[in-house]
Formats: sequence, structure tokens, C-alpha cells
Amino acid sequence: MRRLAVGALALVLLVAAAPRPARAQAPRIPRLEQPVTVKVGWTIGSLTLAGIYVAIEKGYYRESNINIEFVTVDNINALIGPISTGQIDLATGGPSAGFFNAIARGVHLRIVADQNTARPGWSSIALMVRKDLIDGGKVKTFADLRGKTIAIVAKRATMELDVLKALARGGLTRKDVNIVNMPFPQMNVAFGTKAIDAALQIEPLVSDAVVKGLAVRWKGVDEITPNRQNSFFMYSEDFAARTDVARAWMVAYLRGVRDYYDAFVKHKANRAEIVGILTRHTLVKDPKVYDRMVLPAIDPNGELNVASMQEALEAFTRDGDVPGKIDLAKIVDESFIKYAQDVLGRYEK
Repeated sequence: MRRLAVGALALVLLVAAAPRPARAQAPRIPRLEQPVTVKVGWTIGSLTLAGIYVAIEKGYYRESNINIEFVTVDNINALIGPISTGQIDLATGGPSAGFFNAIARGVHLRIVADQNTARPGWSSIALMVRKDLIDGGKVKTFADLRGKTIAIVAKRATMELDVLKALARGGLTRKDVNIVNMPFPQMNVAFGTKAIDAALQIEPLVSDAVVKGLAVRWKGVDEITPNRQNSFFMYSEDFAARTDVARAWMVAYLRGVRDYYDAFVKHKANRAEIVGILTRHTLVKDPKVYDRMVLPAIDPNGELNVASMQEALEAFTRDGDVPGKIDLAKIVDESFIKYAQDVLGRYEK
């Protein structure tokens, strides 16, 4: 009995001394010593700013002692001037001839994180075709776009490149169609009056056109140019130099994006909560619309598709829209998303 007691005691001591599994530690969220206001340039109600809206409402910026101030502009191209002069701290942009020409003229900024990419099965931008043309069998393949009028929001931007790629798949060029410029809201009106035959449209206007029987969601941009980098976040040089603030902003932002990704893609968790946040901040106010929309893809690790941006740059340069040589490596700065990943860990998609 004594031997049993001694053996039992030894076993207890051995178990007590054995190393215990380390508990997962909560990430140490950076907090600034003094409150800081960060000015964000935006076009009102954009769905692609979902990560910011969620981070605001969930208190992630507040935890880092950051206050967000939105500075409104009419369109994405109008953001280049204010960010280059430091009037705003960060903004969104996209690969376009205008953007690259601004860089060539000496505008200093940094591309720092993904804002919207056409990931497979998850593209909020789509090539729409008028419903009567689909129902009547007049458009079945890309080749059937010959002679058609196709609307895009802006020429010399990635959306034009995507239309040209679609045409090429049908053995067509821009000479075989009539490409016209048109604001997104006017596209659905033009479908109704049959002024256009097709358009590269964005959500929620894609779903609106489908519900009203005006057009069919024919091909997503993810089917035409998989993983197209549609837009990205940019830091001004001054803001990037304020390293602590710039890093803290990115950590809070990725926390918001990950909640968005969880809600709509991975776990489908807290979907109602995230939809509620989006209805308060975007132009899509009806929660039911989110059930039928293809929402914008936003990378939960903030990672950019630099190869996609390089492809766009080369296309614009080849067509003579961007003179000279631009080195993307000098304007893409992924140090801020890498810092945020170190703090939060990588998100497994």
C-alpha cells in the first residue's frame, strides 16, 4: 500500500510538472497615446468600404484611439489631388491611365492594401446584357456582341480593358462595337429605353436591373479577368510616415474586413449584424437586397494582386495611354498589411 501511495504521489507530481499547452493569447491591438483623426477620401456610400464601416461600428478604431473623418469627392479620380497634397490621409483608387499618369507626373503616394478584387465567384462588377437580347437568342456568345452598343463608366480604365478582353474571346475588337461612356445609374435607364445593348455595371445596380427585368447578369468580371485588382487603398506620403498611426489604422481596418468576410463568405456568422451596419453606411438601405447581390470581394489579409496591376499598366502603356516607364515596386508598400498580419495572425480563407 505504501508503494502504491508513493507511486501515486510521484504521478501527481509528474503531471503537475509537465508543461501545459500554451493558451492562445489575444492579439495586442495597438493604441495611440493621443486621439488622432484620420481623413478618408470617399465617394458616398461605396460598398467596397465595408471594412471601414464595420470597424467604426464595432469600435475597432476607437480601441486604437482613432477617429475617422470622411471627406467626400464626386468620383474616384478626384481623390488623387487631395491625397498628393496631404489634404486627406488615405483614399481609394484603381489601375487606370489617369492614375498611372499622375504617378508619372511625380504624384507621391503609396498603394497599401486591397479594396476590391474580382475573386472567382465573387465579383460585384458584371457584364450585363439587355434581357430581350438574351431571351430572343440574339446574344449567346461573346461573338454575338458584334455591332452592339456597350456602356462603361470610364475609358482608359480597367473596366474598358475587361470589355476588350470579353470582345477578344469572341474574335472581336473595339472597332466591332460601339463603346460609350455613361455613369452607372444611367445604365439601367438606358437598358429600359434600349439605348444600350450591354454594360459593365456594379452592384447594387446589377441586381436592380435583374429584378426589374431590364438586363441579365451575363458574365462577372471574375469570369473575364479572374482576380482583377479593381481598386486599392492609398496612403499619402505624410500619412505613411506617421508609422504608428498608419499601422494602427490598418489593424483596425483588417479586423473590420474579417468580420465582413466571416458574415458573407466563410462562417456566415453575424450576417444580420453586418448587413445592419452596411444599410446604415451605404446606399443600399434594404436588407433584403443583400440576399440577391453579389457583394464585393475584399481580401481579409489586405493582400494585393500586384500582377493584375502590372498587367493593366502594361496594357495602358502598350496603347500609348501611359508614356514612359513606371516601376510599381516603388509605389506598392505592403509593410502595413504585414504588420497587421503580425498582430492579428493570417486569416485562413
